[in-house]
Amino acid sequence: MSNESKNNNESKLNKAAIFGISTIGVLLGVLLCIFPWGTTKLKGVLFNIGQVCISISVGSLLLEWFGYVNYTRKRMCEVLSENEVLRVLSKKRKQDLKTAILNNLYMPNKDLGENNIVSAIDSEMDNILKDYYYKEYIMYVDISVEIIDENKYIKKTIRKIYCADTINGEKCKLGKLLEIQMNPVLDDKTLLLKELKINDERIEDIVIKRNDNTGEPRNHYDTIFYADTSKIIDKLEFSDSIKIDMTYETYTDINDKVFSNQVSRPCKHYCIHFNYTDKINLDLVGFGFMTSENTEKTRVVRTLNGHMLRFMSWILPGDGVMAAITIKE
Repeated sequence: MSNESKNNNESKLNKAAIFGISTIGVLLGVLLCIFPWGTTKLKGVLFNIGQVCISISVGSLLLEWFGYVNYTRKRMCEVLSENEVLRVLSKKRKQDLKTAILNNLYMPNKDLGENNIVSAIDSEMDNILKDYYYKEYIMYVDISVEIIDENKYIKKTIRKIYCADTINGEKCKLGKLLEIQMNPVLDDKTLLLKELKINDERIEDIVIKRNDNTGEPRNHYDTIFYADTSKIIDKLEFSDSIKIDMTYETYTDINDKVFSNQVSRPCKHYCIHFNYTDKINLDLVGFGFMTSENTEKTRVVRTLNGHMLRFMSWILPGDGVMAAITIKE
């Protein structure tokens, strides 16, 4: 039997019980009012009790008949769902309430036990909405072609500014500050960290390290370059918010024309600017990830020097952008 059928049956039983008890109450009240035996004082007391029984019973019938019971119940539910009430509930009570709401929203007529899809969604959302999120994540990518030792390379100067806020005020540690998978093309220039600021404080002497995958590569790039943050681990811890402002350069082979970026946490405002600074005619095509189903690319705006992609609504971990750079010589 579905939850809706159970609720309907319970509602019918409740109404029948109210009508039955109210009818009995009215009859009992009438009998008490006309009770013929006893002293005058006893008859007066019984008469008053009978009047109370009749009033309560008739009032219950009228409330049920005109729907005031449902109205009162709905108003109570509205009051109990206000933030002032929710704040005083225990964490377990809030979790139980959240699961009940999810079940009511997505599967109101299904009773699949504890291991249903709503429980899985509930658990996954708990994993996503923990620790911290990106309040703002903005990137500026200046793309050009550079010739070094008679070889052409695609050079990207990237400035990344993002602000992370905690979910519940508990101490968090920012994840990987800078990690990129790419093929090494220049021993001393493949990845260069030009500037790093944490909460507007300039950080010096961050070393870029290289880790070559010994096992099966995760994609066609078999080397990971990352910033060693072991000496500044305390600066990456925060209980409220943190702001990162970094600029770095990457060099890739002239034929390696794919650029990608993904967020690791939920993000409220995501924006990326592609600027083509070289005299050679560069362009950007093939937006992927979040725009894969957006055939008209309405989120992609042509700017004076390139393109801009912007999301003002929430995006989830793994979302981002992938684009192919074209060089028209």
